[in-house]
Amino acid sequence: MIGRRFRLVTTEEYDIPGATRFVAQDTRLDQAVSVDIISSLAPSSVVRAAHRAQVLRDRRLARIVAVGSERRDGERVTYVVSERPVGVRLDELLGRVVFLPGTAAALVGEASAILDAPLVSGTHHGIVRPRCLTVSPQGRVMLSGLGVEGELASQARLIRGRTERGDAIALARIFVTAVTAMDPDGVTAHDLPRDLTGPARGLCEALLRGSGPLTLAHVTAALGTGDTAALRALVAEATTLWWPPSPVTVADDHGADDHGADVSIDGTAVQDVAVEDVAVEEPTDPSSARLHTRFGGAVDDIDEFRDIVAAQNVESVPSVAEALLERLHRRFPKSAPLADLAAAAHRRAQTVAPFNVTPLLVSVLIVTVFVVAVVSAAMLTRPIDTPPGDNNNPSQTYPEYTVGRTPPSTSEG
Repeated sequence: MIGRRFRLVTTEEYDIPGATRFVAQDTRLDQAVSVDIISSLAPSSVVRAAHRAQVLRDRRLARIVAVGSERRDGERVTYVVSERPVGVRLDELLGRVVFLPGTAAALVGEASAILDAPLVSGTHHGIVRPRCLTVSPQGRVMLSGLGVEGELASQARLIRGRTERGDAIALARIFVTAVTAMDPDGVTAHDLPRDLTGPARGLCEALLRGSGPLTLAHVTAALGTGDTAALRALVAEATTLWWPPSPVTVADDHGADDHGADVSIDGTAVQDVAVEDVAVEEPTDPSSARLHTRFGGAVDDIDEFRDIVAAQNVESVPSVAEALLERLHRRFPKSAPLADLAAAAHRRAQTVAPFNVTPLLVSVLIVTVFVVAVVSAAMLTRPIDTPPGDNNNPSQTYPEYTVGRTPPSTSEG
């Protein structure tokens, strides 16, 4: 037990010297936490860095639960307890799959926005790497290790200092690796995907030239902030990834016969397998093989199909306006306005974008207003004729008028 609250369960691999990481159980909250037992040269500096990071209130930062020291077997043990983000950790995917540019931009751009918040207090991470970033099932990017890991890396001389530019360059390197699945040191401009946006491509090319982004704001401006829908799709897709199988090869064993050769399948030796029953793959050109899956949208055959469709639709069919303006431009080649209109129509026809329904809706509205106006005018100018009916008052009837003296009444007598 550490701190009378955290029960150490098992050790976990940790990539920064000066600390031993344990997976522990918080007996008070009944949840898993990470406990770092500090063994660096200056544990007090790590404790101060942890206290500075502990006061930052941001739900996107992995919270530091407790910091302290206690006597264990006559020695002082310094520990830092932090929460363990739930979700997909980036180092589990980076370099193994190729991210869609939009998904990679959503992840790295949100990480840049997270790191930009503590700049007010002068806090930098210092050693941003894929292990620090986790995407939750709700599509939220979580950053861990702020404050503590930078101090540990400084004492171990893994980094020379903690600066904003250092964090920005680290994020740019993560983005390049995400969209290429390659080490940024070996990436060239030709390795970048063609569907990168202009600002994202500029960020990558600046990193490849050696200048890199100067601030976190440059990274956020180039990649934008987190797209929650894309990040939720990333987590959902991570559990259904298809990994290309390892090729089946026959071991070079001269002592084995034709029906008792050792066969290596994924590095595991299998005995008593007939050689003719094993499909030996022919060596292929690595440049032509699809080694990685575009990750973050569609995978496998669906993604292959989208790539084929995108390649086939590089040049779109000319539109009616483009064809008409091209013919007019050929008829009048010296007309500068026609040339400009033809070039603009060609750009519109080749632009991959959703159908723009605004001109159609405006045209339908104008026609509708015109028809309503014509019908209304016709109704106003038409005379109103009352049809004959039974509702007219009947004509009055009077007794017959006679000339002369009225005869006396004979009712008496």
